[in-house]
Amino acid sequence: MEKNKSEITNEAVLTILQKRGIFDDIQKLAEVLLPIKNAILSLEKNNTNLADCYINLLRVAAFIKKMDQDGYKDFRIYLTKVFNKR
Repeated sequence: MEKNKSEITNEAVLTILQKRGIFDDIQKLAEVLLPIKNAILSLEKNNTNLADCYINLLRVAAFIKKMDQDGYKDFRIYLTKVFNKR
């Protein structure tokens, strides 16, 4: 990024990238999406049954529960709200 600073013309994007916190946020988002992706892939199999669905929901819930509460408190609350929405 330092080498190609002149190529990034949008100041807002440059500011976000320079904070370096965005990379931690993206990593956390990827960690959240991984169990959801695995659940979807599992559910798309031909031999999936209701127990498989339940187990995958439990895995997603367990991941959300063990998330860091300090740095991502609002994100965790949002995920819990979305997960509980039925």
